[in-house]
Amino acid sequence: MSTFSTALAAAYKAQQEGRLDLAEQQYREILAAEPQNSDAWHLLGVLETQRGRNGDAIDAISKAVAIQDGNPAYHYSLGRAQALASRFGPAETSLRRAIEIHEPLAPAHLELGVVLDRQGRPDEAMACFEKALRLKPDYAMAYFNAANVLRRRNQRDAAIENYNKAIELDPRLLEARFNLALALRESGRGGEAAEHLRHLVSVRPEWAQARGNLAVTLMDIGEAGEALELIEKAVADDPQDHRLRNNCGNLYFAVGRFDEALEQFRRSIEIEPDYGVAYNGLGSALRAVSNLDEAIATFERAVQLSPDSHAVRFSLADAYDRVHRTDDARPHLDRALELKPDFSMALLLKAKIERRDGFLEQSRDRLRLLLESVNDDSRASIATEMGHTLEALGEYEGAFEAFSDAQRCIRESEEFRQFPQDFYPATVTACRERITPDLVTTWESEPPADNVTPPIFFVGFPRSGTTLMEQVFDAHPALYTSGERPILNRLISEVKEMTGGYRGYPEDLDDLTDDDVINLRALYYEQSERMLGSGNQHLRIVDKQPLNIVHLAVVRRVFPEAPVVVALRDPRAVCWSCFIQEFQLNQAMIHFADLRTTADLYAKVMDLWLHYRSVLGVNAMEYRYEDLVGDFEGVVRRILDFTGVGWDDAVKTYHEKARSTVVTTPSFRDVTSPVYDRAVDKWRHYQAHLGDVTERVRPFLREFGYDE
Repeated sequence: MSTFSTALAAAYKAQQEGRLDLAEQQYREILAAEPQNSDAWHLLGVLETQRGRNGDAIDAISKAVAIQDGNPAYHYSLGRAQALASRFGPAETSLRRAIEIHEPLAPAHLELGVVLDRQGRPDEAMACFEKALRLKPDYAMAYFNAANVLRRRNQRDAAIENYNKAIELDPRLLEARFNLALALRESGRGGEAAEHLRHLVSVRPEWAQARGNLAVTLMDIGEAGEALELIEKAVADDPQDHRLRNNCGNLYFAVGRFDEALEQFRRSIEIEPDYGVAYNGLGSALRAVSNLDEAIATFERAVQLSPDSHAVRFSLADAYDRVHRTDDARPHLDRALELKPDFSMALLLKAKIERRDGFLEQSRDRLRLLLESVNDDSRASIATEMGHTLEALGEYEGAFEAFSDAQRCIRESEEFRQFPQDFYPATVTACRERITPDLVTTWESEPPADNVTPPIFFVGFPRSGTTLMEQVFDAHPALYTSGERPILNRLISEVKEMTGGYRGYPEDLDDLTDDDVINLRALYYEQSERMLGSGNQHLRIVDKQPLNIVHLAVVRRVFPEAPVVVALRDPRAVCWSCFIQEFQLNQAMIHFADLRTTADLYAKVMDLWLHYRSVLGVNAMEYRYEDLVGDFEGVVRRILDFTGVGWDDAVKTYHEKARSTVVTTPSFRDVTSPVYDRAVDKWRHYQAHLGDVTERVRPFLREFGYDE
């Protein structure tokens, strides 16, 4: 039996002090003289583990075990090395042997729990962590690992409690603070999460994941400016960090800067070609810019790299579903649910497919179970889908309650609260008050002589049927639709830069010089050409962004010759349809979370349109959605003749092209079918709840020719 010789003690001391080369040399000298020294083999193996040479560690510690099988420390160290080498079966055997020899060995129970958890056996893992804590009540790592299991089970309150206990016992356990921040963020406590992440960044400024997650968390709580500044600085400091690039792409994606998001995701993949997470982000950004074929190919590559990622599987399933390849979507959706049976967004997609397939009761029952089990950001989406399912079942009161619950969830969300309620209405009011006939008469009514065909601007209040006409435009071989990309918003920002922004928008439009207008037109064409891509430069842009109706003064100032198509629909149908959708929140869309504020915004915006119609002198044409679905060819001919492109038979089969196009609005599935009128009067099922809406929009019923 070996003893702790003076030489062994010296080697062990060097190892403890981090002088690993010296320690290894001394261990090997001892073993050369005494090959059966089990302690030397054991400590040499532990040293190899410290260096990350897990195979060598296993070999060395196995020799110690072969010499002296009855030492629990040897079996424990062997189990740790095997676990680090992802040899979980042998690791479990070694750790159970350590416990068999010496049952009170708390670290062995802890390590066995980690190994069982890695094998997908969380219940057994939790039992091990609890045993470790009974043996050692101040065991920070046991609290930390128990918290990880609880977090994956969505038992976030319990997870947070355990993370806090781990940090209290060992403040140096930075991974516990990091995971605590993630759990807090997932619980909607973004402010607290940001505090912990700020602490981590201050302690370890080089920790890329902490910086990246701080930026993402700041975005969640409405600190977009600081978030972008932080992530951009982090990328500049460490441009070869693929994770930072990926996080930067996610933030650009979140604020709608899709071209910059694409660049960051691609750089992340260039640095680390097998980084599946970045492929997932790249696929989402490609889908957002309607690059369908590449998006699906990218998601498929993400699945190849991360076949056991429930999130990646879901992304591909969702992409297939959105392009009407539901049969291709099903196996990936099923796999996502095998990997994460409580994955709420995957269960929601399954319910949507069931509704579309006519299994309404099955969809309803699935959604009810989901609503009973979730209390997070997905609840609004689930309640919205429940509303649509109950509506399809003819249960209109239940549908109204579900839609109302969805909007209540949105109003109570942290994302909703980050937007000031009065900002967008104040912008509309400013345009109404400051764009006067006297102001407009000072503007040129003729375009500069740049010999460029102007874009077609397509506007209207959201949910006025614009997606249908957008797909008709897109089917025309001479046209290309913008997919609601904010090209005009870029011009508005540029106006401020050109004029100094002293008077503010929209007065600063009057401060533009002739050269400024020419430069703004050039900027617009540059942006649109980038969107078109090579080979499509001959196409004419249809700039479809419904709420650009608020900014038609910019159109008049920069593109006085441009045709403007204005979509109209029964105001009651519009307001109801806005209320029952789940929009990406922004300064305008927050108003659709309540029927009253929806009607108020409609009245403000459409009153502004009536004002513009009388004072701006824009080249505009109105059409009504109800007329379009009632006389499709007649209305479309008039619109195409008005824009100057003329009729083409391809527009009659717009729905066939739409099946291969990414439509990002809530109407993405409706526009892939031939024209129908079933949506025209849906709002009438809810008239009992729309009395205040009707009163608020009554002047527009008369103005646009609808029965009161």
